[in-house]
Parts: sequence; C-alpha cells; structure tokens
Amino acid sequence: MSEAQQQECPRPEKNKLRWEGIDIWATRARICDESLFEGQHSLWLNWSKSEFEYPLECRSNGLWVYGPIKERPTQPPFTLKLTRMGDSVDIDIFVHWSLWYDINSPGYIALKQAICRIIDQGWELSEHTPLTEPKIL
Repeated sequence: MSEAQQQECPRPEKNKLRWEGIDIWATRARICDESLFEGQHSLWLNWSKSEFEYPLECRSNGLWVYGPIKERPTQPPFTLKLTRMGDSVDIDIFVHWSLWYDINSPGYIALKQAICRIIDQGWELSEHTPLTEPKIL
C-alpha cells in the first residue's frame, strides 16, 4: 500500500492517489471450542444442500480454519471491508459461519471480546448495525 501511494500521479492537478476501500475475502479464524473437532482434520460446512470441506490447522495457539477454499470461493469464516471517508476509516466485519454468530457460542463470545479490545484502542462502534444480524454489544 505504501509503495502504491509513493508513486507519482500523472496528472496531480486533476487526480489524487489514494485508497477508498479494501475488501478482505481470505481470513483465518480460531476455533474456540476445539472439543467439537477432536480427532478431526477438517470442518464440514453445510451450505444449500451441499457440503464443503475446510481444512483445520493446528497451530501453537490453537485450532484454526481458513477460507475461502477453491470449491467455495465466496465463503470464508469472516469478510472484512475497510472504507475510507476523509480522515476516518470504517471497518465492517461480516460473520458468515455459525461458530461465530450463534449467540453464547464460544466463538461469538471471543468475537465480542475482540471487538471490545478494538474499542478500547479508540475505535467507535457504529450505530448502523443491521437488524438482521445478532447485536454483538
């Protein structure tokens, strides 16, 4: 990103080099209740009469899953959208899997704690949370 912004703009009087939005479609998410996957190497996701296999990754700090996968390129655990408006940056977090959006699940609780840590660093929670999604805070 910094290299792109250091480039000279061909017509600086008319154009300004800047970013307005970044969509992140490849994410890795921690499995908060590892007992659900004990002895397994994959997470099977049911989606519209189909099943998709997502590999589990055992790391030193826990069990993780990532997406998207080739067979389901539009369905990672989360997607993020960063939008720049003047001097501010909005971050939208879209939770796609029930391991993290079912209220009172370990993943939901961990996500809520992570958002609280972000708020503690000075970010603000938008009042424009869609009513169709569970309210995190």
